[in-house]
Amino acid sequence: MKNWKKAVLFDLDGTLWDSTASVILAWNEVLARYPDTRPVSQEEMKRVMGFSMDQIGDKLFPYLPKARREAILRACELHENEYIGQHGGVLFEGVRPLLEKLHDQYGIGIVSNCQAGYIEAFLEHYGLQDVVDWTRSFGDFRKEKAENIRDVMVENHIEQAVYVGDIANDFLSARQACPSCWQDTGSRRLNTSQRRARWRISKRAWTKSCRHIDFFENFRAVQ
Repeated sequence: MKNWKKAVLFDLDGTLWDSTASVILAWNEVLARYPDTRPVSQEEMKRVMGFSMDQIGDKLFPYLPKARREAILRACELHENEYIGQHGGVLFEGVRPLLEKLHDQYGIGIVSNCQAGYIEAFLEHYGLQDVVDWTRSFGDFRKEKAENIRDVMVENHIEQAVYVGDIANDFLSARQACPSCWQDTGSRRLNTSQRRARWRISKRAWTKSCRHIDFFENFRAVQ
């Protein structure tokens, strides 16, 4: 029986899929229309994946005045949502079976630092709406990830949650969100002091095995 008081909340980019190539194509189609900009490279885009959209704009377009930067960023966001809704990205192996198995017993959510509409475009392209109960992005209310994790838990009366991410900011956001929010990560970018979860599986392991895991019996709270 599904326990709505327990949830598994996922990051999106780098955790469930890799959309880098699609995002670069979409952004460069927009940037080609603006002579005061230059194309974004794969290396540049990978460096900013996971940051909020405002932070991405600051890092990629520091040479533009703020108002101009924000206008171009909004145009990129809109075209990106349309593009990935049509073309998708690289969905990690086993995501659909894993979400189906977890969804049978727990609430499932996606909390990401992306623009509004991005998560929805991902879900629509891969037909995953039936296995994801809640979504929250930076663009929905201009809130950072920790606040959004907390809001999803409060709004849906979640008492225990696992946050699954791939970068250090995911770990820090989960810790900031609430003391009962834990994190599982396969990222090697976390240093020793940040690896506080005493039990975890790697992203590669869970995407390939797709075995049902009783998170709440095997995870210990981050201290």
